Amino acid sequence: MSNGANQKLLGLVKISPEIFEEVKKEVKYVSDFKKKIEEFLTQKITNLLDIILSGGIILGASDIHIEPQEEQVRLRVR
Repeated sequence: MSNGANQKLLGLVKISPEIFEEVKKEVKYVSDFKKKIEEFLTQKITNLLDIILSGGIILGASDIHIEPQEEQVRLRVR
């Protein structure tokens, strides 16, 4: 039996349509994505998460990795 047959939807995340459209207009490259994240660092964490997820979708990322470091967090998209 394949893994796909055993997978279950565990939850659903709703991205703010306004934020998604903003990211869609402004993010074309990873460098744009980085700038957009930096712009939202001081806002609500839910808005920052919306930016990260929207950017990942728009850039066609297969993975989004959030790696805690000593004094910062590294975000990688693949």
